[in-house]
Amino acid sequence: MIYAVANHPFEALAAGAPIGLVGQITVEVFDPTDGSTIIPAQTSGITEPRPGTYVATLEVGTVGGYAVMWTLPGGDTAVEELAVAVDGIPLPPAPITTGGWAPLDEPVYPGAHYFTLEELRAEQDIPEAQYPDDAVEPNRDLAEQVLEQSSGEAFLPRWRIERLRPLDSGHYRLAAPLVRGLAAVTVDGEPWTGAVTLDGNYLTGVYGDDVVVTYAHGYDFPPARVRRAAMIATRIWTTRGPVDDRATQLASDGATINLATPGQRGSVTGIPEVDAVIDSFWRPGRLY
Repeated sequence: MIYAVANHPFEALAAGAPIGLVGQITVEVFDPTDGSTIIPAQTSGITEPRPGTYVATLEVGTVGGYAVMWTLPGGDTAVEELAVAVDGIPLPPAPITTGGWAPLDEPVYPGAHYFTLEELRAEQDIPEAQYPDDAVEPNRDLAEQVLEQSSGEAFLPRWRIERLRPLDSGHYRLAAPLVRGLAAVTVDGEPWTGAVTLDGNYLTGVYGDDVVVTYAHGYDFPPARVRRAAMIATRIWTTRGPVDDRATQLASDGATINLATPGQRGSVTGIPEVDAVIDSFWRPGRLY
């Protein structure tokens, strides 16, 4: 997946191709929903910084989901998803919160996820014939929500609209960790036109009792362990086995096995590897 901002250049990369194809290999952008061309196939501007690796700088002016396609001289192609986000305002609708982490924050890049369904099927062996997309997608959404809500982190860039009250120092504190930048500030419902300073999570230079801030927060992309944990949770919740969800123990060959059951012995999901990832992001004051 490539993430980009509308009307800003981004780099597309093709790796593992034959060497020496500059001037022959082409790159284009199209809309996969209807096949319409966004950027026509071109050879210009493509470089080969390493043998068999090609890079092109492209720019799309409209927010949406697209596909970047590389075509070799023999006709073989490689396609990668492209998510183009808005730069600034207008922003996607989001609830206003007075503090604490809310798992409803919209991704900065529309439709962004930790992984595509194709990547999930390839890495976790989930056959499409047995488990179609509409059976998998809700579990992917749930896995991402549980990981972020339980760890108190946003593992993708997300928008937050937050209503703030001043601290005793006169500063304002943004609740979400890893603040990326401000998009809009209003005071008493009117845009704030003065200079605003953001230092970590603290905001200065704005004054008022009803301050609403729109900002982006979160990781650039999910860490590898988090992405894998989300994949494992998605697979298990999609292909759930015959063990009762309420079971805490399982008898086998005369022995009693304690299960990792959600809500028991510190388990959040009942999946040890996923719970271990959640625990690695523990901080005082998180939601559980």
